[in-house]
Amino acid sequence: MFLQTYTDRMSGVLRWPQLDKLWQRLDASEDWYWYEIGADLPGRPLDSRALQQAIRHMDAFLHQEHDVDYCGVVYADDLNDPGIMKIYHPKKMGASCGSSGSTVLPKWTLSRQLPIDLVEWALEKDQKPAWWKHMLKARNVGI
Repeated sequence: MFLQTYTDRMSGVLRWPQLDKLWQRLDASEDWYWYEIGADLPGRPLDSRALQQAIRHMDAFLHQEHDVDYCGVVYADDLNDPGIMKIYHPKKMGASCGSSGSTVLPKWTLSRQLPIDLVEWALEKDQKPAWWKHMLKARNVGI
């Protein structure tokens, strides 16, 4: 279930005021799972206090690390009633549009569904590193 939601179409948060509204729309009475790539999968959802603390911390971090007049590093499945958010590290986004040929993972996800190991999923999905695909294409070798 998580993977279906994760891979569905997302809307980008382009401006900081949009992000402020999105944070406010997170219902703290619902279960929210915070997952950071490279960390253990969460065993349980955040309580409402931990959710509010995570939001404050992430908002401050994004404003500090992405000191521009636009946001552009947060995506949600529904900006009015979010069920999942993908949050990319502002300095480590790669080609998040997918043009690199490999899956670019968000650094953090906030989801109402228990997440899966996205690193493992991406490795299985891509099967070969992007640099290998490009090298084979340059030599006209079938993949």
